[in-house]
Amino acid sequence: MKRLGFLVVLLLALAVSTSVFAKTKFAQRGKLTVSGSVGLVADSSKPGEPDDAEWTTLTTLTLSPTIGYFVIDGLLVGGTPTIGYVVPEEGDNTFVYGLAPMVAYYANIMGTMFLGGGGALIFQGTSTGDNSTRDLGVRVFGGPTLAFGNKFGGFVSLYAFLTYLSCTSTVDLGIPGKGTEDIDSSEMDVGLLAEFGVYF
Repeated sequence: MKRLGFLVVLLLALAVSTSVFAKTKFAQRGKLTVSGSVGLVADSSKPGEPDDAEWTTLTTLTLSPTIGYFVIDGLLVGGTPTIGYVVPEEGDNTFVYGLAPMVAYYANIMGTMFLGGGGALIFQGTSTGDNSTRDLGVRVFGGPTLAFGNKFGGFVSLYAFLTYLSCTSTVDLGIPGKGTEDIDSSEMDVGLLAEFGVYF
């Protein structure tokens, strides 16, 4: 374990020392950045009771690219659209959607090392039959970014983030003549996020 920790520290020190003398066009006006995620998860579960209960599988597919454009040196504008499906073995499928326009600023602190931070508005929701959720919120984030390459290349960012969401769930009461009911709630998340992407 100590050897692994030492190796990680050594690699980080090498990356930082190399970046001091390197040059990059990351964060310059006209550069486009692309990152994001694609997910495919098959989740199998089995209730504890009854004893003869069968396994069921829930399949989730999501696509969430992040695209940004430097309108001037250091100032990035862009957004993250999200689309996905959750498919159970039985019951209605769930459609997942979202959009998060964002703005961020990256300051070059040395070589290919940058310190970036910004914010995003969050619009997201789900739809399952007569049930649905609608979330509106904001996210602020910031942290270091290490760029590779010159005119085009890659980048690695480590962000601390804070997210606040105001959520509304529309629930089918399942009672004839009663229709649906809206339930309001709030959510706050704090965490760390590693992001890998390319720029050109």
